[in-house]
Amino acid sequence: MNCTNRSKMSVNPMFRTIARRIHAYRTYRKVYDKLAVLSPRELDDIGLRPMDIEAVARGRAI
Repeated sequence: MNCTNRSKMSVNPMFRTIARRIHAYRTYRKVYDKLAVLSPRELDDIGLRPMDIEAVARGRAI
């Protein structure tokens, strides 16, 4: 049984990593999509330029 327990323990961190990455990507897409529909004027109103969208969506705020 020890071998089985080790296998289960090593798989769990892998699934957590995958789940975190999927969550991060979905969050990125939501932010990116919401900003991408704004006009340059609307972006300027919130202090952004169209070229800033990706950085902001990735969490690397300007």
